[in-house]
Amino acid sequence: AAEECSAITPQFAEFKAQYMSAPSLLNVTKERSHACGSDPVLMSIWCYGEEDVMQAWTRFLDTNNSTDPANVACLFSAAKLASHDNLPAPPGFAELTIFTNTNDRIPGKVPDSPVPSPVERFVAGVLVPQSWLDESEENIKIVQEHATNAPYYAFGGAAASGSDQANSLSQAHRNAAFMVFWFEDDEANFWGNLFPQMFDISDKTNFPP
Repeated sequence: AAEECSAITPQFAEFKAQYMSAPSLLNVTKERSHACGSDPVLMSIWCYGEEDVMQAWTRFLDTNNSTDPANVACLFSAAKLASHDNLPAPPGFAELTIFTNTNDRIPGKVPDSPVPSPVERFVAGVLVPQSWLDESEENIKIVQEHATNAPYYAFGGAAASGSDQANSLSQAHRNAAFMVFWFEDDEANFWGNLFPQMFDISDKTNFPP
């Protein structure tokens, strides 16, 4: 039931963080982990090629003593969801986004989300370094406690070294595990406590990338 699945949303967020940023905890290879991504809004994980998300989810629940079959069933494939509504399975995240969102500006293309706006947003996007997460399992929990949204997992794998022949990715993007957002009212905590932990600020003449 939807109510049962919504109750384990925090557990799924923790699972997703481990699968994306600390896959060895779930007996998942980095290659499999790097082939997957997840946006910060939908409760979903999208992967290229073969994936073992369902098996990892079951292992995660077992490790956390939560083997209720109802909890296991809360994670299911996009193909299963589509068949329930007598629809073809979307081949990827882009196709799902086009199907589920109206886009009058550029029909048939993935819509901007959020749409471009001249109005200032009172949040800051932070690219959290993978190296900082590798230092301690607790660092993932710290981010989840302070961030205003679920992490945006669009990095990893080839992002560290790939090139589109225009070198449009910054070093911060290449080093990042994911992106999260902080509201300005938590700015003092981020700059005073978390930023010095995440980045090397020993060289005062060189701001971290």
